[in-house]
Amino acid sequence: MHCRTLATQHFGSCLPHTPLFPSPRGGRYSITALRDAFHQTLKIAGIERTSGNRHIRLHDLRHSFAVLRLLLWCEQNVDPGAKLPLLATYLGHVGLASSQRYLQLTQDLMGEITRRHQVRFGYLINAGERC
Repeated sequence: MHCRTLATQHFGSCLPHTPLFPSPRGGRYSITALRDAFHQTLKIAGIERTSGNRHIRLHDLRHSFAVLRLLLWCEQNVDPGAKLPLLATYLGHVGLASSQRYLQLTQDLMGEITRRHQVRFGYLINAGERC
């Protein structure tokens, strides 16, 4: 059975504008309520609200998700370029241009990119030889 069908059977159907997590009154949560819940969650988890000289923001979760998803696709030897439209959809964007700002080159991602290129083009590089 299709996941959407199972979810509809369990939770009921909803319209596209219906909130995924409705407030107790049935509408959307305010940004203030979401931020407060996020800060409370950080506190309960024992996570400092600052990292270095930066405050951890609720919006940072989107960045972390996008970079981690890209890294996982690379580790699975999936063509990330073919998956970028999916990432844009996950982030709720209409196109790729809006998603580009979430893609940050991390040390893990750089290592994975290097590994993939070494496998594909490593034979072209001869260690110690000069041109």
